[in-house]
Amino acid sequence: METSPAAPLVYGPINIAFDVEGNAIGAVDEQDFFYADGYYYLIGQSFAEGAFNYAPGVPYTETLDTTIPTFYRWSGLVTYRSEDLENWTLVSRWFPQDEETGRHLVIKKPRIAFSKATGKYVMWFLNSARTEGEDPIMVMTADSPEGPWSKPQSPTVSEGVKVSDLTHDYQIKVDPATGIGWFTQAGTNTKLYRMTPELTGVVEDRSFTMSGAGNFGTNTIAGGMGFFYHDGWWYITGTGRCGNCVGASLSFVMARRPEGPWLSPDTMSSEEPLVASLISSDGILAQTHGASMFPDGNGGWIPMMYGTHYRSSATGAPLSTLAFNNSGDNNLALSGQWWFTLDFAEDGKIRMLEPKAVYEIPLAHPIASEHVNAYQADLCVTAERSARQEWTVEPGTVVACVLPSIFQQTPDESPSSNKWVAQDALVNAPLVATLELPNGVSYSWTVDARTIAWGPRQIALNLPEPYTEGGKLALTLSTTATNGGYGVALGIGAESDVYAHVEDGKITEYEGQKMYLRTSDRATSAPVITRQPVSVTVKEGTTVGFLVQADGIGVGYQWYKDGEIVLPHGVEVGTRNESASEALRLGKVFMEDAGMYQAEVLNAVGSVASLTVRLTVLPR
Repeated sequence: METSPAAPLVYGPINIAFDVEGNAIGAVDEQDFFYADGYYYLIGQSFAEGAFNYAPGVPYTETLDTTIPTFYRWSGLVTYRSEDLENWTLVSRWFPQDEETGRHLVIKKPRIAFSKATGKYVMWFLNSARTEGEDPIMVMTADSPEGPWSKPQSPTVSEGVKVSDLTHDYQIKVDPATGIGWFTQAGTNTKLYRMTPELTGVVEDRSFTMSGAGNFGTNTIAGGMGFFYHDGWWYITGTGRCGNCVGASLSFVMARRPEGPWLSPDTMSSEEPLVASLISSDGILAQTHGASMFPDGNGGWIPMMYGTHYRSSATGAPLSTLAFNNSGDNNLALSGQWWFTLDFAEDGKIRMLEPKAVYEIPLAHPIASEHVNAYQADLCVTAERSARQEWTVEPGTVVACVLPSIFQQTPDESPSSNKWVAQDALVNAPLVATLELPNGVSYSWTVDARTIAWGPRQIALNLPEPYTEGGKLALTLSTTATNGGYGVALGIGAESDVYAHVEDGKITEYEGQKMYLRTSDRATSAPVITRQPVSVTVKEGTTVGFLVQADGIGVGYQWYKDGEIVLPHGVEVGTRNESASEALRLGKVFMEDAGMYQAEVLNAVGSVASLTVRLTVLPR
C-alpha cells in the first residue's frame, strides 16, 4: 500500500486498525487473540486516555509523581469480535472493581481458554495494580468469552509451586487432541505445568531449562511468550530479552507433545539446557508477544503470531524530543496491530521470518465481507500547523453530521536512558474544526480536549441544518495548544480527495489522501449515562475507585469533588488533570479526600451530570 504522510519506520508505517464504528481498536498491547463460538475475539487493555509507560524498566504499578498515586490512565479491558479478522465490533469496555472500596483492578496480559470439564471460559491475568496480600496472577470464569466474568480468585497450585512464581510473560493453551490445558512461562528456567481440568490451577510440573547464551539472548526465550500447535508439533516461541522490547530477537523450541520432551531445533536434542533457534533477529521492530491457534476450515489449525508496532526506536526508548508527524513513538494508544503467519519446513522447524505486506489466512468459515483499508497516524494539528481535508459529496446526499476520527498527544519527554516520564494528560487548548460548504456557508466547532482520545476516535460535528446540495466540502482542523497537538488517521482516498498541511502560509497537498472521516444523515446526540458511580466508605489509607460509563460518540469525562475538579494533592489548577476519564482512582485516601464526588460526561454535542456520591473516610 502507498504510504501516507505519516512517518514510516524501517519496516513501513504503523497501520492503525479500526472497529466498525470508526474508532481505533483499543486492545493493542499484550492482548489475547482466539476463536470461540463462531467468532474471532480480541481482548486486551485499552490506553484510550493515554500511556507512555512501556519504556523498558518502567514499573507497571499505581504510580505517578503526585501524592495521589494512580495507575496511569488505565482505560479498562476491551473486548472485540469479528467474523473475518478485519471488521471488528466493540463488545464491551470493562472496569473490574473491588465491591467494597471501588478500587479498580488492572488486568494485564489476559489469557483465555475453554474448559470442556466445566463448559466455562477461563481468563488468567496479571493483577498489575494489586494491593498488599493479593496474588500477582488471578483467574476468572464466564459462560461466554464476552463475559460477564466472575470475581477474581487466586489459581490453585500443586505442592511445591507458589502462586507468586506464576508471573511474567506466560501463555495458556488447550491441546485440541486431548483437551488438557497447559501453562507455560518464559525464562531460562522455562516453567511448564499441566492445568487442572477446570483450567483454574496447575497440577503437574514439566519445566525445563533454557540456554541463556547469545547476543541479546538469541538462544533463549526470556519474554514475549508464544505457545501453539501446528501439524504434529508444539512450539514455544519468545524474545531473547523482555516481551516489551521492540526489536528483540525471536526464537523457538519444539516438541511432539506439550508435556515434552522439548527439543533444541538445530540438534533435535532434548539435552538441557535447550538452545532455541532463531526466527528473526529483530522481531520486525515490533513487540512480539504471543501466538494463537485458529481453525482453518478443514479440520486443521493455523498458528498466527501477533505483535505491536508503537515505538520510534528499535532500542525501546521514545524520541528524546517530540517529533510531530511521528506515528511510532511510545504512545500505546497509537499502536498498530501486526498479525503474521509462520512458514514451516518439512521437518517441522520454523523458517526465518520474512515480513510481507499481506498475509493470506484461511478463515474458519467462508464469509463475504468488505476489505478494510489501512490508516496511519498523522500528528498534524499544532499551534504552528493546521490540517485540511477536501472531499466530494454526491448531490442528494444528506450531511447532518461530520465525523472525523481524531487523537491527541502531548510531548513524551522520556530520556534516552529509557526511563519513563509522565506527560500531560491533556492538550492545553481545544481543537477548532471549521467546515466549508460549496455554497459558501461555513461552520465552526470548538472541541474540548477531554472528549478526544489518545488513539483516533470519532468526534461528532453536527451541522445547524442538513446539507444536501453536494460538491466539494473542506474541513480544517487547528489549535493554539502549546504542549502538543492533535492528529488524524490518514489513508488512501479517492482521486478527488486532497489532504493538506498548512504552515506559515505554505500549503503542502497530498492528492488522493483522506483522513478517516465519515458523514451521517442524522445529527448526533449528547451522551447517555449507562452506569452510575456508587458511594464508598473506607478507612484512611485505602485505595478507592469510582466509575461512570456512558454511550455516545466522542465521549469525555471530568470528575469533581465538592464542585471542584479532582486534582492530586499539591497540584495547581490547570495542570495534571488526571481525573478526565471514566475511572477515577484515588490511592491511599486521606481524611480530607472525603466529600461528594460527581462526574460530568460530555461530547461535542452536549453534557450530562452523573449522580453525586459520597466518599466517607474513617480514621484508622
